[in-house]
Amino acid sequence: MEISLAEFFVMILVFAFAGAGVSAFLDRRRDRVSARAIKRSTICCRVCGCVYSEPLENRSGVCPECGRENLRGRDRRLG
Repeated sequence: MEISLAEFFVMILVFAFAGAGVSAFLDRRRDRVSARAIKRSTICCRVCGCVYSEPLENRSGVCPECGRENLRGRDRRLG
């Protein structure tokens, strides 16, 4: 099977664009994963609005501004 020079360059371009597409997809996926991890470790104080970071092992974090304990995640209390 013989291929012409033009077909050879077209195949090179196709592989280059496919590689760039896969690279962009993996880069965006990695960014989403790291953004989700940052969002999980960030706490917003419900009293003063201060935003701070706490380790994920700590279920409740003490606000550095007002000293109030803030639970991680959504508030499930009624009222």
